[in-house]
Amino acid sequence: MSSTIITKKGRNQKHDIIEELHSYNICIDTREIFLHGEPSDDNSDSGVEFRMANRFLKNMRLLQASGDDPIIIHQHTDGGDWFSGMMMYDAIIGCQCHVIFVMHGTAASMGSIIPQSADTRIIMPSCIFMVHDGSTCLSGTHKQVQSAAQLEERLREQMLDIYSSVCINGHFFQKEQATDKKVKEYIIGKMNEKEDWWLNARETVAFGFADAVLGDEGYDTIETIRDSIINGE
Repeated sequence: MSSTIITKKGRNQKHDIIEELHSYNICIDTREIFLHGEPSDDNSDSGVEFRMANRFLKNMRLLQASGDDPIIIHQHTDGGDWFSGMMMYDAIIGCQCHVIFVMHGTAASMGSIIPQSADTRIIMPSCIFMVHDGSTCLSGTHKQVQSAAQLEERLREQMLDIYSSVCINGHFFQKEQATDKKVKEYIIGKMNEKEDWWLNARETVAFGFADAVLGDEGYDTIETIRDSIINGE
């Protein structure tokens, strides 16, 4: 009888974990959150948008309230809405737990900005990283368009501040002893030259957009990274 009860309980717990993962993009037991778009009507990825951001904020608050151990965020996205992405960026910045961010598949556009808020940024070996100016569509009265264009310029400066603040510590810019101004000029130059500046995983680390490729020495697995943080190593 006891064995039957335990088995049934175990199966229910397993069902709960599956439900958390697939319906709410969270695994409470392992303190992991999964960031990806929702399928749209044409079955394409919706990207970074308000539903992703709202769910993410709730999941972050839930995990912060349930313990102090590191939170692991897995992301795969081509990017999307600036304001929704910055909502997630701010949620990570304000988190009291150590945040490990793992980039999978593609980390592009807004998907390249959100990871920069984390304490530890890991990129998977086959992940592709991309930065660019993004796209803008303005409409309204003449004054509204002028106001919106001014806002876009402020947001662009904010984006460059985020990138330069992390890139200045990257091996490439450290070797050049680059100043913050020089880092920004380099990034702007790459975006002007290529429009979409694509980097492989190793280049992403070299330029300072990530701390390590998963599998590097000291970053062997997600579990060993988490355990080393918990143990203060």
